[in-house]
Amino acid sequence: MTAPVPRTFAPAWWATLLMAAGVALTVALGFWQLGRADTKQALQRQIDDYARQPPLKIDAKSLKENDIFLRRIAAHGRFEVRHVVYLDNRLHKHQPGYHVMMPLRLADSDKYVLVNRGWVAAGRERQRAPAVKTPDGDITVVGTATAPSARFLELSAQVTDGNIWQNMALERYREATKLDLLPIILQQTDALDDGLN
Repeated sequence: MTAPVPRTFAPAWWATLLMAAGVALTVALGFWQLGRADTKQALQRQIDDYARQPPLKIDAKSLKENDIFLRRIAAHGRFEVRHVVYLDNRLHKHQPGYHVMMPLRLADSDKYVLVNRGWVAAGRERQRAPAVKTPDGDITVVGTATAPSARFLELSAQVTDGNIWQNMALERYREATKLDLLPIILQQTDALDDGLN
């Protein structure tokens, strides 16, 4: 019986190069993730700081969109119920429903801000949106100024059905309603005793 021949580990040069590239890529991705975490933490600190400040009162003339994104704002005006849109397939506590999007005509102006008023449960008939209680007359709505979504996936060309839509594209809404809209969406945060979450 012959003794086994000892083996020596001698990988090919290309395997060593591939392994070194993989390690370098993994380290670079780790630093990239750390950078993203720092950016997100800085953004959260900024949002927390904005939340402690009193809301900015906006009107049609004073809006500089880059100065108000993610800030608490207060808009005074009247809701235009005839232009309400329900964003379909929105979940709240595992229950299907809609986000209620309604324009607020700013006081003493022909300009509007689109308000995401909150969530309402879907009824038994998905083709008919539920009734939503809306305050009459002038009202002040407080919330966070958000940027309209620029990208979303739509699997069908039929993305609007009356006032039930799949997504909110501000330009599409502007074309459908012919309203002079500010370039933000106001995410309502104050309670209006309207049954919305």
